[in-house]
This record gives sequence, C-alpha cells and structure tokens, in this order.
Amino acid sequence: MIKYGETNEEEIMIIKSELESVKSQIIQVIGDRIPLKRRGTTWWGRCPFHVEKTASFAVSEPKRHFKCFSCGVSGDVLDFLRIFHKTDFRGAVAMLGVADGKPSHQDSEWQRAKRKDEKHKAELKAHWNQLAAGLRYIRRLIVKTEPLERDADWFTAELILDEKLDELEAELRK
Repeated sequence: MIKYGETNEEEIMIIKSELESVKSQIIQVIGDRIPLKRRGTTWWGRCPFHVEKTASFAVSEPKRHFKCFSCGVSGDVLDFLRIFHKTDFRGAVAMLGVADGKPSHQDSEWQRAKRKDEKHKAELKAHWNQLAAGLRYIRRLIVKTEPLERDADWFTAELILDEKLDELEAELRK
C-alpha cells in the first residue's frame, strides 16, 4: 500500500524519463525567460542573476547546462528555474509540468505577465512609430519651405530633427 506523498519505482522512472526529456529543452525553457543569441553551438545572453552590459551567460544544448562566466552560477534547467523563480526543486519540476503533465499555477502567472509585457512593448512600439511618422512629416514641411524664408532657427531645428529621427529609428530597430 502506498501512502500519500510516497511514490513507487515505476512512477519514479516515469518522472526521471520526463525530466530527462525536459532537460534536453534547456534552450527553450531559458530562452522563454531571457533573450539568447546563438554563437556556434552555444547560446549567449545577459545573466539574469546580476547586472551586466555584455553577454557572459552561456547555455549549452548538447551538455544541457548553463553557466555565467561573471558570477559563476551554473547548473541544469532545474537549477535555473529554481534560482530564477526563487523556488525549490519541487516548484521547478512543477513549472516544467513533469509531475502531473500540466503547468503549475506559478508558471501560468509568469506566462500571463510575459504576455502583458509583450502587449505593452507592442503598444509602445506603435506609439514610437506614430511619433517617427510625425517627425518625418515635420521634416518634409521644413524641407519644402523656401530657403529664403528660413533663418538660423530653421536650420537648427532641421539639424535637431534629423538627429532625433536617427535616434528614434535606431530605437525602433531594436
């Protein structure tokens, strides 16, 4: 008879095999939480565990392992989830949906927050696009004005406008 909280050997083997299959998806799991870029066989990004300007966080799919070369944090996908979400081993396993085949409540909240953040970014980008269009229109009006009607302030405004348009377009490309 199995008491509550105990698992038999068969269940342990199933959970281990599911964990191994999920560990092979380390790029997807970590990539859902931080931006990663591929260089060779390794994926690189900024470490989420400390503030940095350059990518020192490496994720290796063949090794199923991550490591930050700045702060030294390393481990597998479960270690990443445990540290990133400040949870224990069981919480990390539940986030991967291994225990019962369904994502945990914490993970669905995280996904909901991520969707909200993506929607906010899309709205912000739309506003930036509108602003850029308005600045381009003003630029066309300045250029269409007869050179004899312009004074020094017009040229200064044109230079500032060109500079701001370049900055805005560079921001929109990100």
